[in-house]
Amino acid sequence: MKIRRATKSDTSTLTSVLVSAFAQDPALRWFFPGEEDYRNRAPRFFSIHLKQKIRHGTVFTDEMLRGAALWDPPSGMNQSRFEKWEFKTNLHLIHGADYSRTMEGRSVFEQVRPEFPHWYLSILGVDPASQGRGIGSALLRPILEKCGRERIPAYLETAHENSLHFYLGLGFIKTSQFNLPNGPTLTALLKKPSKT
Repeated sequence: MKIRRATKSDTSTLTSVLVSAFAQDPALRWFFPGEEDYRNRAPRFFSIHLKQKIRHGTVFTDEMLRGAALWDPPSGMNQSRFEKWEFKTNLHLIHGADYSRTMEGRSVFEQVRPEFPHWYLSILGVDPASQGRGIGSALLRPILEKCGRERIPAYLETAHENSLHFYLGLGFIKTSQFNLPNGPTLTALLKKPSKT
């Protein structure tokens, strides 16, 4: 299976894939609770995240665009002032009257993230019709191998039980659990570089 960095031209297809992949995800549905709300707003949410990270070369997909892994590097995204403004403006447009609630939820994630340098897996999604074929683990491989070479851990959070078992099978360990306000429980997971 050939894994490559996603390009700008992949954004539309990968947006649709991620919308399908996260349709039943408890954490994302906390941000977009209604069906119509999710259908109308989630595509733009995934699109802005894809565009931001594709611009920085930290999105990986396969040759058939069946999934995507979106990462933040240890140094952060190093966004320009314009990129920060653009991202915040888009969040305002997506969440509208729910913007304050959204920021409250996002701050919970920020509070539990490790303070030491790490690669952060912000989003991993595979088309539901293609799940169970090893695509997810293949999408993670480039950065997990980089983590091993550079002796830097990888970190993520998940609210989905199936995803939790998937990550544990890849060598991640549970570090904590936390809740979104009046929302689902998430598990924070860390993969330390393997000793050689």
